[in-house]
Amino acid sequence: MFSVRNTPEQALLLPTTIDAIRQKLLKTYCENSDEMKTLKNDFPDGINYHYDINNKEIIIIELKSTDCEVN
Repeated sequence: MFSVRNTPEQALLLPTTIDAIRQKLLKTYCENSDEMKTLKNDFPDGINYHYDINNKEIIIIELKSTDCEVN
């Protein structure tokens, strides 16, 4: 879980913000580094990134290994 500070909830919910966050996470997730291989092996169904503001969950970014095939 990531706690976001100094950002209004509305800014985090903008489609462009969500897409930018997802693309950045996806780029790292789709790398074939040892760390990412271990992560994908430990979580074969994918991973979720949770973002909250003041302990209120605002967005969840879901990534699956099949997402890497598209990119």
